[in-house]
Amino acid sequence: MIDMFLETKDVLSDQLGAYRASAEPDAAAAKAICAKLEYLRDNDPADGITAAEVAEPEQEPSFAESAVIA
Repeated sequence: MIDMFLETKDVLSDQLGAYRASAEPDAAAAKAICAKLEYLRDNDPADGITAAEVAEPEQEPSFAESAVIA
């Protein structure tokens, strides 16, 4: 997923560069990255994860709390 966002950033940077140079941006690249992002949106791997699975993990007891006094 991170790779896709980095690729998106590259496409957007290329588009901005083309506009600044008064040129046409690469429409095929923009269309391709839009399709990838739409696929990611529609097939979110986080779908089906419950709130309990996302909840904050239990904290380990601190050293002082776990020390046993004999």
